[in-house]
This record gives sequence, C-alpha cells and structure tokens, in this order.
Amino acid sequence: MGCTLSGTGCIAIGRYPSGSSESVERLARLFSKSVVPCEIETDIVTARWKKLLWNGPFTPISVLGGGITTAEMIKSPSAVGLAVRVMEEILILAEKTGHPIHRFIIEKILENTRTMTPSRTSMVQDYDRKLPMEVEAILGNTVRIAERNGVSVPYIESLYALLKLVDAQNRSS
Repeated sequence: MGCTLSGTGCIAIGRYPSGSSESVERLARLFSKSVVPCEIETDIVTARWKKLLWNGPFTPISVLGGGITTAEMIKSPSAVGLAVRVMEEILILAEKTGHPIHRFIIEKILENTRTMTPSRTSMVQDYDRKLPMEVEAILGNTVRIAERNGVSVPYIESLYALLKLVDAQNRSS
C-alpha cells in the first residue's frame, strides 16, 4: 500500500485503465535508478481512488481551515471527523464504480497522516500563490461521478461548493 498513501513520496504508475505495458515497465526502471520510489499498479483506477481518499478530505480542509498543516488537521477532532466522513463517501463511490476498497484503509491513512512530517498541502500552496486550485480535479470530478452513479455525497458536495467560492475569490483579489 506504499504508493497509495499520501506523503510517502512514492509514485504509482500503470496502464489506464488496468494492466501494465512495456512503456510502464521502462518508466518504472528509470524511476528505480533515481531517488524517487515508484511502484507499478496493475489497477491504476483503484490506485487513483485510494489517492483520492487522502486528497479528497485533507486538501480542501487545509485551505478552508486557513492554510493549516497536516499536523494541525490531524490534531483536530472536528477536522478528522469531517475527513473520515468524506473518506467514507469516497469508499462508497469507489465501490459503486467497481473499485471496492476495504474500510481499514481509513485508519491507515489517518495513522500515516499522524506520523508524516507536518506539511502544507499543494492546494494551500496554490492558494497562497493565487493560482487555480485543483478543485475540479479533486472534488468536481468526484461530485460528477457521484451524480452519474446516483450516489449521495453531501460532505464532498459541501467542500466542493465552498472551495469553488474560495478559489474564485482568491484569484480575483
């Protein structure tokens, strides 16, 4: 599960939507010669859902929390509670789309976040620079997938609506 947990510095690569290929294996060999850890994922779509399990809650919470770090988020019971609810919605959506992930990953993600070096998320860094944040890539796409599949995701929808407002305001000021 190394590459699927945020903050590990590992890159997961694979052939979309599944499998491997000579080009994927060649790229993995190149990464193995560098200092960047890399793993080949034969189910890259599930790997992407696993990555969303961290990015979906923690990147928006970091911005909406006023630029808080990972350490500040994980120490806040209310932030962790919200993150867990968002992760639960993502698990339901991943399963509905044919990519079931066991719920134990939530505790693994929380533990990894507790032990990671405190950092500011890439979304906070974009916010600070008044750059477009990955609102659509992280939350917008998730909301649209939920709508297409008839899955209710009220926590994700709330974060999405708020973050779109913050992003627009931030870039216009």
